[in-house]
Amino acid sequence: MNRIDIVLALGTALLAFCYMVILACIYPSPLLISAIVVEVVAFVVVFACRILASRTKKARAEAAVIGELIRHNKKLNFLRTLTEKGKLCLVALILVLVPLDLLAFTAAYFRKDSIAQFVYTYIPTSSLLCFDPAYSLELMAGAYIEAGHHARAKELCGLMFQVRKQIYGESHEMVASILADIADLYRKEHNYSTAGIYYLRALQISEVVLKDEKMGSLLTRIGNNLREQGRYREAVPYYERAIEMRIKDFGDKSSNVAESRFEFSVLLDKMGQTAQSTRLKELSAQTWRNYRASKEPITNVAFIICMFALSCVGSVYLVGPRGYLTTLAVKQLRDAIEASNQLDMDDLERLRALYRYQRKENELSEFLLALNKNCSALNLDTALPSACNEDANAGFSLLPQNPLDDKSEEMQSDLKDSGSNNNISSIIFLGLGLNHICSAMDTELLA
Repeated sequence: MNRIDIVLALGTALLAFCYMVILACIYPSPLLISAIVVEVVAFVVVFACRILASRTKKARAEAAVIGELIRHNKKLNFLRTLTEKGKLCLVALILVLVPLDLLAFTAAYFRKDSIAQFVYTYIPTSSLLCFDPAYSLELMAGAYIEAGHHARAKELCGLMFQVRKQIYGESHEMVASILADIADLYRKEHNYSTAGIYYLRALQISEVVLKDEKMGSLLTRIGNNLREQGRYREAVPYYERAIEMRIKDFGDKSSNVAESRFEFSVLLDKMGQTAQSTRLKELSAQTWRNYRASKEPITNVAFIICMFALSCVGSVYLVGPRGYLTTLAVKQLRDAIEASNQLDMDDLERLRALYRYQRKENELSEFLLALNKNCSALNLDTALPSACNEDANAGFSLLPQNPLDDKSEEMQSDLKDSGSNNNISSIIFLGLGLNHICSAMDTELLA
């Protein structure tokens, strides 16, 4: 993980933790508190494992393979640059705008509604992050509802209504949505007449904005409100319209359609139309069974395991020591070194690192020997000997004519103990003036 990823992960986790703590203060349910504890522990474990894994030799090698492929491809290099800039923008967005949203959220918790309304209206962080305006305030209202504090929840819904009206104007589906939420609160308090007023205001706006689409939930709730008042016949057309609209929007097998059908079946039971009610309940039950089967935890776990296995196999075949991308990266790097008129010592170091990752030191030695034979054809800035010396035991080398200092001789002696293949490649690096590489390579192979 690079620094941008670390900052992004830590910043996101810390901000999310602050939101969850405030919600837990409003509604301290055991489930929410346990969820916070589990999330914190899971984040610490996963984050630590990711950091440790990213520092392993294998992870650095895989990163080097990807980096080498990108370096020699202009399009991929451009995409990497674009991605890095996108990450920086995301970090800036999270670390600058989200704390402002958290400020408004905290102000609402301490009942500083004027401050909260100003920030939510003029710095719409939720909208920039593709959520509803004042989305965090909506979560807070939900927490107050769960805690049974309906009065405060209605105040927050009124605050959201003002925010959305200032952002969108009064004729917008988001305004209609919050009016319907306020109506739900009144219906929970059995204040059906006031709930009906808000429902009808929401319906009027929705019919203008949405025409005959995406109003199934609102129509179902209006039907429920009328049913609770005993106004059965008035409720029937709302249910029928809701079912028809939801089938059109989501398809006949949707759980949304099942919800409207079930609520309509309850009304039909009250009206004594048992046969039709039973048929609707059977359709709803079948839809719900299919829906739950598709959402079974075991199915999700199996999917995750399969994806993890595929990613592991793909990693081995793509960026493993014998992987396709690893082989391609080595080939690209060799071609770049051979085609270059100026020997790049960083390229040689990368090539040696990749060959050692592949455990192909023999091929590295052969390549360096061939490169040494052709050294006279290259225009190198690095001080090289005028002729290549041949050593009977070690093969060709690029050692300078002048004697090496004591330190270099000592390092050369150490290299002889590691085998002839490593001798050849290491001596060439020494001869090019990179005495530090041989000692650093074993500890920071791909640093």
